[in-house]
Amino acid sequence: MAGKSYNYKVDIYSLGMIFFELLIPFHTQMERWKMLSDLRNNVYPAHFNTSYPKEYELLQSMLASSPDKRVTTYGIRARAPLGDLHPDNKIDPRWHYELPRGHLRTPSFGKSHSSSSSTSTE
Repeated sequence: MAGKSYNYKVDIYSLGMIFFELLIPFHTQMERWKMLSDLRNNVYPAHFNTSYPKEYELLQSMLASSPDKRVTTYGIRARAPLGDLHPDNKIDPRWHYELPRGHLRTPSFGKSHSSSSSTSTE
């Protein structure tokens, strides 16, 4: 993280990488390493965007290099392919890229906190 603060959007990025791994089979560790390295540079396997158009679009928003451009979990659930499963599930578009205020109870994800029960984080 190079000393920068971070938030839950790092988990969205990780989830995007895992989602990609679920879609594309790897036959060797080297192949896995190469594809995931390419993905970090926004390079997808040939024909991925035509073979998996909905997934490709979702991955683009999960793996955006800027955390501000990454979707939230609400945004993931609202988009295809997951949004197609529950079309009546209307999620406020404002929450697609930023969670509603008060949704996260932890004041900072960028700092470690003591695990002692007597220590308060508020």
